[in-house]
Amino acid sequence: PGSMLRGRAGLSRLCRLSTSIVQRREAIRKPMGGTRFFSSDQGSESIPDAREDEGYMRMRWQDLEQFQQARGSVYPHKFDVTIEIQEFLNKYACLEAGEQRKDERQSVAGRIIGLRRAGKNLIFIDVKSNGSRMQLMVDRQHFDGEDWEELMGKILKRGDVVGATGIPARNKRGEICLIPLSVKLLAPCVRILPKDYYGLKDPDLRFRNRYVDLICNSQVRQHFEGRAKIIRAIRNYLDNIGFLEVETPMLSRQASGAAARPFKTFHNDLESELFMRVAPELYLKQLVVGGLDKVYELGKCFRNEGVDATHNPEFTSIEIYQAYADYMDMLEMLERMLKSVCQEVLQTSTVKVSSRDKSGTIELDFSRPFQRLDYMQAIEEAAGQKLPHPSELETTESVKLLREILSKFKVSAPSNAHASILLDKLCGELVEPKLIQPTFLINQPLCMSPLAKEHREMAGVSERFELFILGREVANAYTELNDPREQKTRFEEQMLKKQQGDEEAIVLDDSFLHALDYGLPPTGGCGIGIDRICMTLLDLPSIREVQLFPLLRPKEGKP
Repeated sequence: PGSMLRGRAGLSRLCRLSTSIVQRREAIRKPMGGTRFFSSDQGSESIPDAREDEGYMRMRWQDLEQFQQARGSVYPHKFDVTIEIQEFLNKYACLEAGEQRKDERQSVAGRIIGLRRAGKNLIFIDVKSNGSRMQLMVDRQHFDGEDWEELMGKILKRGDVVGATGIPARNKRGEICLIPLSVKLLAPCVRILPKDYYGLKDPDLRFRNRYVDLICNSQVRQHFEGRAKIIRAIRNYLDNIGFLEVETPMLSRQASGAAARPFKTFHNDLESELFMRVAPELYLKQLVVGGLDKVYELGKCFRNEGVDATHNPEFTSIEIYQAYADYMDMLEMLERMLKSVCQEVLQTSTVKVSSRDKSGTIELDFSRPFQRLDYMQAIEEAAGQKLPHPSELETTESVKLLREILSKFKVSAPSNAHASILLDKLCGELVEPKLIQPTFLINQPLCMSPLAKEHREMAGVSERFELFILGREVANAYTELNDPREQKTRFEEQMLKKQQGDEEAIVLDDSFLHALDYGLPPTGGCGIGIDRICMTLLDLPSIREVQLFPLLRPKEGKP
């Protein structure tokens, strides 16, 4: 029995040895010889867990440090790119299949998104840069240097940034490529990338790791290129009709200009509490007082509010002010501008987007004119009930009636909410979701519009409009209130509401009132949510899809 056990143990050891030899041979045959690097060349279907990622990093750094000691830094200071990838593809599109420009040399750089071995001496590397991709056909017979086996078989991995210098060519399959004479590692990727085929799909992971999202999902780059084009088109339109772009403070001693809760900070040297701006409105109107008759500002605003598909505490808006104009002038300008933007960016004035329930698609028509609905009439028709006259909305009886209507439709509201909040709740529940095509809601009650001028013909009504598309508010405008006495009364009414618990009531701004004393011409003003316009035109479901680094809830142990 003893000899049998020794025989079986010896056989077991022999089997293990044979298996080890086979595994090593298989590792040599595999692309890049990377069995010890998990599935780095194929990638992961998602961002890997910490244990796998740390193990991969540890093994990766060991090899990179050995390579660096022998070959020099794996983080060089510079690489001389002679041609961008897209320019390379355009320039050499004339090559025939199998043709090589042996008398030419080009240097390109990019991130490795795929590697595959085709025999012992040929490796295909796909690289991507600036949204374009091309192939490096690394043939050992053309390769200069002694580091082929180490570099190609052990060091280069998917995700690495490399530079290559070589011969422009078109391979026998008809693909434009570069045949490298040398390949240089410029920045190793020491973490495992998600698979190129699967991409990175989980929204939370995407937003927390936007750099990985951009590497793996090419359409994300297209979204932000589209956003940049939309912003450029808006600027172009306004610049071409004589508007001047300006910048106003992000920090001020008072947060005014919009009904919103501000972020607070503190300036140590001045020993003063400051606020992040909620809107640039009051500064821009002061510039109109100073003689800048047509001004706009495109920039960030900050509001300490909730986060959802259409709200982020930090967002981008554009505010536009024109002297000697009113809200109807701004309405017509907005129609023309949006049509112009669609034509410039999308080459059409009809935009196909997903329906709100995702059951199909609809076409948004941005050709003039947009539908116009009276604010109070729209609510009355949706509620099937007559509302109080706009000049009587803030009476006790009117507030009670508004609460009863809200209760009827099972819409909750704060116990201390005043008429403007209750009306906004009603409109948001009964009217706004139905405004799919571009639609103006006009002539809001004066109690909802503390910075707007009273309508010239209708008591208790403001000269104001809001633009809705796909049930979302994307713009707000009015004929600006320019009587300093009336404006002071409105501010005081807002301060009373703040004392009664309305944290979003507008704060009295003495410096703005002082500017109005010098005379604000009749002025039309309009504010547009850039993020929401981009969501609409690019057919994206969330504001986070058009913000590169949206604010997210903290997540312990995660980047």
